[in-house]
Amino acid sequence: MTDSRFPARRAGMLALPEPDIPSLPSTATLDAVRERIHRDIDPHIQILLRPHGHQVILDLIQVPYPLRGQRLADRALDLLCRRADSAGWEIALEPHPAFGSDTGRLAAWYRAHGFRPEAPGENAWLHRVPRVATSPS
Repeated sequence: MTDSRFPARRAGMLALPEPDIPSLPSTATLDAVRERIHRDIDPHIQILLRPHGHQVILDLIQVPYPLRGQRLADRALDLLCRRADSAGWEIALEPHPAFGSDTGRLAAWYRAHGFRPEAPGENAWLHRVPRVATSPS
């Protein structure tokens, strides 16, 4: 049975594209991202992720002292950002002085990865909106 309010599809008719609706991050999906970071980069990286609506909250990314200086955190964050881009997730975080970190240095590192502050000149909450891949012209 067809709904008479809508015209019947005919051969050769173009279907309208489905809107790009980002999938909501789930704990299981974020666990899979964390497992991939551990498998592909290093199992000692500590990364705490949690879903919050359409966002992924990055609570912690930490590399043990003996492994620092090898760009492991850069690689882990790049992997997370690529996954977030493909799923349409925004990533949010708050640089925190835990473990003796300098929040200004952390904020600069996150900015280099595409994160932006909620308000200009602030280092409180930083956000990274998903980037859409463009096809070459």
